[in-house]
Amino acid sequence: MANENKHDYLLEYPFDLYQRSRDIREIVEIITGESNKKKLRILDVGGFRLDAEERDNLLLKEFLPQHEIVTLDVMESCIPGYVRGDGSQLPFKDKSFDMVVTSDVYEHVPLEEREKFLENLLRVAKEFVILGAPFYSQRNALAEQIVLEYIRKVLHAEQEQLKEHIENQLPDADELKKLINHRGLNFICFDSGYLNSWLVMMMVKHYLMGIPDTERLDIMLDRFYNMSFYESDHAGEGYRKVFVIAKEKKYEEILKKIDVHFSAYAEKYQNQRMDALAGSDLSHVRLLLDLEALRTRALLEEKDGLIQHQAVQIAAFEHMRSTRVYRVMQFFNRLLVSPFVFVGRQFLGKMQQLGQVLRGKRRHPFLSVSDGAYRRWLKKHELQLTEEAVTQLKKESGEFKYSPLISIVVPAYNTPQEWLEKAVESVLSQLYENWELCIVNDGSPESQVRETLDHYSKKDNRIKIKHLRRNRGIARATNEALAMVSGECEFIAFMDSDDVLHPLALFEVVKFLNGHPEADVIYTDEDKITLDNRRRRPEFKPDWSPDLFLTYNYINHLTVCRKKLVDDVGGFRAKYNWSQDYDLYLRITEKTDKVFHIPKILYHWREILGSSASKVDFRTEALEKSRQLLSETLRRRGINSMVVDGLRPGTFKIKKQNPLK
Repeated sequence: MANENKHDYLLEYPFDLYQRSRDIREIVEIITGESNKKKLRILDVGGFRLDAEERDNLLLKEFLPQHEIVTLDVMESCIPGYVRGDGSQLPFKDKSFDMVVTSDVYEHVPLEEREKFLENLLRVAKEFVILGAPFYSQRNALAEQIVLEYIRKVLHAEQEQLKEHIENQLPDADELKKLINHRGLNFICFDSGYLNSWLVMMMVKHYLMGIPDTERLDIMLDRFYNMSFYESDHAGEGYRKVFVIAKEKKYEEILKKIDVHFSAYAEKYQNQRMDALAGSDLSHVRLLLDLEALRTRALLEEKDGLIQHQAVQIAAFEHMRSTRVYRVMQFFNRLLVSPFVFVGRQFLGKMQQLGQVLRGKRRHPFLSVSDGAYRRWLKKHELQLTEEAVTQLKKESGEFKYSPLISIVVPAYNTPQEWLEKAVESVLSQLYENWELCIVNDGSPESQVRETLDHYSKKDNRIKIKHLRRNRGIARATNEALAMVSGECEFIAFMDSDDVLHPLALFEVVKFLNGHPEADVIYTDEDKITLDNRRRRPEFKPDWSPDLFLTYNYINHLTVCRKKLVDDVGGFRAKYNWSQDYDLYLRITEKTDKVFHIPKILYHWREILGSSASKVDFRTEALEKSRQLLSETLRRRGINSMVVDGLRPGTFKIKKQNPLK
């Protein structure tokens, strides 16, 4: 095999990613070594990931840099070599690739769609398909359940991927073999990722995830494991099985060589499972723990009960382990519940969080979903706008009994051309077409704002543009946009000039109006979109609550209001610039209680350095203006209360006055 030294940095990838990617690399090296082809065109289905710095990364390209790799996944990315799509509907012609690989998808495909998924892989592959996944066995299912319960009960968290395994059911290896045999294809299958080791490593790594400042230790652990146990991870029952399928009979000898290669690993290490780890002192890791012990030991006496409880739980799992692996568990057991560092850091972390709350530096409650969890949520729940889906939705839109004109009003001031174009394009991409876009250039010194807007106004007559000679502020500029709205307009949507509408935003609003014609105000969920167009920080909002709305503007984007109500309250007020939306919605909701929530993410708020979308703490000006307008609102409503800061930034508390004082 290739010299591992030149791939040294790859050893720091998480152990499970490293295992399956190196398996693929070694298979490819055998194939190229036995054939005349030195460069393969490979499709990697499901190979997109974010690296430690949250940058887009196509993992297989790192392991096979000399080959042409195309990666397909469901996430959004602009990285070269990436295609967004569905593995069950691959957008490629037959035999487009020498090889198709997938190593982390099959188990997530719903049971009834797995045969179609396999058929698509085989269709676009010219020579080979490599399919790796965890398959059902009693021990595999039990191991996953142990990890899932450990994360829930001990770490008080969730593991969405394992939950999905249970919901979709782990695939049946025998069933897959039948599907392959039915097509008359040759294949080999081998085990990868020794199950007992996988269980230990998953528990340790998830424990580390919940502890601050352990990134270096986590990387060291992966590096040590990948250096020491890749080959031996093919001995014994594996968490994963890897199928290598040949499209033609002539590749039978190559399959045999692949089988012999991985069988040699299994035979070599069958009786040497992890002895090196059991006997190793991991001196560099232990040094960190010993140093930490001096600082934290005194804090841990009250944690003895928790430590004992965890020790009992871990001991309950020992029936799954051989005698040698038991010694490994003893080591990791000490690592997990060590009084020198881990629980101490957990305790200190909780104290730090409490301090952050008391100082008002904790995040807004809507910003607590991790990027990884959100990506998995999108993959599972968001509708993929395939050509077939778009056709069906447009047909449904054309059949709406009620199709009101929606005017989208947008103030723009010095918006970078790229973001302004993306904002306008997102409106042009709406599946519901009865809209108009009213944009006011608020005296922008940057000439590109005028040029960009003029270009789009010529492109589509639904786009109306007005250029102000001087900057008048966001409230007055938005009022200028409101003045451009057509007389037949019934609803107004508010949008910022650097944000993006989901293609279904107006469709979902009008669909809702067809079922709820009485609605006066409609708001949706939203998320943030980064400069490189990654979606993160979703806001899954509660339904309408007038009392909750007095504590912060949670409806925010996207909000659509009946035009008559906007006119009745007089539009925006310049004295509340930076909180002008909140002020408008507070006044409108005094005139109607017909406020509805669409629980779908239909608006993407651009995160730009220095913008309120990119900060955990909100703008000082906006907070002060919100405090002032809330005080005015309470006086207007005859409520004898004070506005004080809430527990979280950007929130307030209405403190009622004692009527007896």
